[in-house]
This record gives sequence, C-alpha cells and structure tokens, in this order.
Amino acid sequence: MWSGNSPLTFLLVPASGDPLLCVPDADASLARLNSAVPVEAYAAPSGFGSAAEVCRRALAARGVLGAPLAFEYRALSVDRYELLRSRLDPQAVTDVGPFLAGLRAIKDPGETDALRHAASLVPAGVEEIARTLRAGTREAELKGTSDLAVYAKAVRRFPGAVVMSMTNVLTGPKLTRLHDAAGDGVVQAGVPVFVVAHVSWNGYWANTSRTLFTPGSAPGPEAARALEAITRAQRAAVARLTPGRRLADAVGAAEDSLATDGWAGRRMYSMVRGLGLTYAEWPGPHDLDAPIRPGMCLCVQLHLRLEDAIVGKADSVLVEEGGGRLLTEA
Repeated sequence: MWSGNSPLTFLLVPASGDPLLCVPDADASLARLNSAVPVEAYAAPSGFGSAAEVCRRALAARGVLGAPLAFEYRALSVDRYELLRSRLDPQAVTDVGPFLAGLRAIKDPGETDALRHAASLVPAGVEEIARTLRAGTREAELKGTSDLAVYAKAVRRFPGAVVMSMTNVLTGPKLTRLHDAAGDGVVQAGVPVFVVAHVSWNGYWANTSRTLFTPGSAPGPEAARALEAITRAQRAAVARLTPGRRLADAVGAAEDSLATDGWAGRRMYSMVRGLGLTYAEWPGPHDLDAPIRPGMCLCVQLHLRLEDAIVGKADSVLVEEGGGRLLTEA
C-alpha cells in the first residue's frame, strides 16, 4: 500500500467540462505523450499532501469546491481518503468504484488488441522453461530463463512497445503454498514445477500458469490424473463464457466436471478474475452474479490440492460475441 507521503496520479472528471489528469512533475512528459485529456503537472515536495492541494485548486477553479464528490474507494488507502476529505470538504461522498469497474471490464478494440499482444508473449517463457527443465536447476534460474525468453520475443515482434514480464517458479515444499517466491530451491527429477507468468504489453496484462514435470523420472499418477481433470474442467468453464450467462454458470460447469472426475471439494483459490490494466481486476471471486459480456477479458484458473502439492493451470480468455476464446495456449 502506498504511504500517505507518496505522490499520486489522479483523474478529475467533473459533471460537465473536460477531465484533467494530474501527475507528479517527474511523470509529466510521459503523461503528455500518452494522455488523451489535458495534463497538469505538480511539484510533490509533500507527497500526497501536494496531490490533495492541486486537486483542491482544480475544483476551486471550476467553482465546485465543496460540492458532492465521487471517489473510487478501492483506489485510495484510508489515510489518503481522509486527507482528501479534509482538504476538499465535500457536501457528500459517493463510491464510484463499482460503476468504473463495470466500464473497465468491457474492453474496446484497442484494449483487446493490447491484451492479445500480451497474451501472445506469455507462453514464450513457459515454453522455454519446459524446453530447458532439468533436475538440479534452481527456481530462480528458471524464472530468469522465462523472463528473458519473453523479452527476446517482445523485441522481435513489438519493437517500441513497453513490455514487462513477471514469472514465478516453485517446486519442492513450496508446491503446498503457491504464493511463495522463487529462490534457490533445486528441481528434482519427476517432481512437479509450478510456473506462473504475467506479461504486460503497453500496460495491459495477460497471464498463464502451468504445472510441469521434471524429466528423469515418471511423475506421480495422482498429479497426472489431476491435471487431466483440470484441463477438462477448464474447457467446460470456457465453453460457458458466452454473453448472456453469468460467471457462476462457468464456475458451476467446471465444478460439475471436477465432481464427475472424482475431485469434488479439492479445488483451491478462486476460478475467475478480470484482466486489463492489472492482472486482478473486476470481476473477482465475489462477483459471480456478474453477467458475461463481449469485451471481457478473464483469467480462468483451476488448482487442485493433492496430498503433498497443489497442481493447476490458468489461461487468459477473451469473451467474444460467440463465446470465450483462449488467448494463451491451452
């Protein structure tokens, strides 16, 4: 969480008139290069206090200082929210977060192109790990291998694009807690290796994850059987991502498939989350009543707990008029 002393980039959208993008002066040149709305840069000697002051001046210049305001609550920490309220003294405050989240969930053609480009890069890292995976390799080495493969492909395909790759690789005891971090863990023959890869292309994120098996020894039959069930369940979920349905329908289809294969009650983590300017947007695990609409981009992920590991896979999916389309390799 950002501290209250940090500067802030924020967009001021009045009920009438032009929006205004306010940024710290260190970011001014980049903002003016990319923004479709006017930009005001401000010096930030007192961190977020400077941002609050420029917001106050902008509202005063429009004659609306003290008028009702709408904040996106999820974008503000409590200390920032309280500071803004004290400086702006609004008549009333409303949370506009749910409305903006719904708008962001539906991507326009330019955004879907960006997501497709990001998704086209994600498999490069996983494929390189699968190609070079050997017993004795360390987690951190595999992570570096993946990121390097993504950047090499990005330079060839998208010169000039701003690309970021974030890979995590886990094995051994860490397979029981997939939110651990890659380190000096050594891969053993036949043991699963979990790879999760996120790639941003000009600010838009896609991701995938895979459980791989290290060559040199046969994997345990339970893990192999679980991955087959996960693949079938994921396909069942993607098949239900058609406009007019709810996200709960897709989750239910996957649950039914897992139950048929004998894995009822073994699923870990949420199954669906939004993708876009972050890799965890709305809708999330508490939004399963949300209607499925064309333009949504989602991560569909399934993980099953075994006796000594969690195995799983994830893919980025774009909802089109005819249904869900996998953007990353199945």
